[in-house]
Parts: sequence; C-alpha cells; structure tokens
Amino acid sequence: MGIQHQRSCPHTPQKSIVERKNKHVLNTARALLHQASLPRQFWGECVLTATYLINRLPSSNLHWQSPYEILHHKKPSLDHIRIFGCLCYATNVNPNKDKFDPRASNCIFIGYSQNHKGYKLYHQDNKIVFTSRDVLFNEDVFPLANVSAIPTSYLPTAIPDPTPSHVPPMNSHAPTPSPTTVANPPIVPSISAPTPPSPALRRSHRHITQPHWLQDYIYNHSTSSPHHCDVHSFSSAHLSFLAQVEAVHD
Repeated sequence: MGIQHQRSCPHTPQKSIVERKNKHVLNTARALLHQASLPRQFWGECVLTATYLINRLPSSNLHWQSPYEILHHKKPSLDHIRIFGCLCYATNVNPNKDKFDPRASNCIFIGYSQNHKGYKLYHQDNKIVFTSRDVLFNEDVFPLANVSAIPTSYLPTAIPDPTPSHVPPMNSHAPTPSPTTVANPPIVPSISAPTPPSPALRRSHRHITQPHWLQDYIYNHSTSSPHHCDVHSFSSAHLSFLAQVEAVHD
C-alpha cells in the first residue's frame, strides 16, 4: 500500500492532534481485534475497519456530522455494516464444483473492500482472504473466540467431616441413672357443644296467578288405559245391552 506523507502548513501548530487521532484509531482497532479473538496478524485489517467506521460515525467536533458527510455532502449508508469477526457463509462461485460440493463456505468477516462493493472474508480451511458480495452473516457467533476452561480454584472442594476421628471410651463404672416416672395428666372428657338446629325453609304464601296466555289454551288429555271408551256416543238400546252384560258378569 505504501505510506502517504501529509505535512502541515507553516506557523500552524498542531501539537498532539495527530497523536490523539492515532490513539483513537488504535483503540478502536484493538477493541475489534480482541472482540473477534483474531490473531495479531490481522491487525492491518482491524485498522482499516476502524478507520472505515470512524469516517462514518458522527462527531461532536464536526457538529454531529460524519467525515464522510462533510466530504461527500450526503449521509453515508449504514445498511451494509456488520459485526467484525463474526461467522459468515460465502457463496461458492467455483465453476468446477460438482453436485455434491458445498454451496457455501464458512468464513470470518474481516472488513470492507475499498475497490468493490463487497466484504473481505477469511477462509478458515484454505487460509486465504477474498472478496465476496453474496454473504450470509451470523453475527452472534465468533469462530475464533476461545472458551476458557473453568479454573480449578472455582471448582467445589470436598468439605471435611466435622466428626472427630477419635471418640473417647465411655466410663463403664459410671452409675446408671434410674429412669424417672412421669405421671400422666388426668384425662379431661371432651364436651361437645350442642349443634344449633338448622332453620326451616321459608315457603312463600304469595298467590300464584296463571299466565294470560294459558287461559285460552286447549289441549287433548291422553290416558294410559287402552280400554277407555266414551259412553256418550252410544244409543239408549246399546246402553241397556251393556247394563245387562255387566249384570250377568256380576
């Protein structure tokens, strides 16, 4: 990449201004490096990503504008910003892949490309850095994050038994205390309180009036006797005959 020297104008003291900005960049790069648990060989990618983010963040010294906004007179787009060092999956664009080759590769996001609209990725298996645009991010996983083992000082230790190992022998000549007799207290008969009688149910003496819609209601009464007959429709001769039959049966 090379180094580009930028000199200040004569009689314009800028003491400690460059040092403070350099400290700002290094602090941001150091935070990115340790957050992603990346090896120190990626310190250059961390510095480039730190400057990329600082140029797009508003600053109080610039009246809450970003350096990108002052330079280009428009606000920067932050839709493509991702968490540095997270796990991502890049599309496999190898033209010689067969049907059973993986369609994506596990990579680590290490920055933004300066010449392309893509992301700089580190392939863990091939140990190469490449640029890709078709990337899916899993920003909750950091592949190189080391899970430290639990120190032995924090593990629970066995608690010693407080019972002494040596028990002094008991004196065989000690007098045996005579058992004391405890008098039983007198039994007091329990007196049950009388149960109060339950109150009688109150019956209403109100006169119940039949509804008006039942006054003109006509219905046929059905009887359960199968031999019921109406004698009002019989003639007088038939009634005399039935009376004689009843007299004979009696």
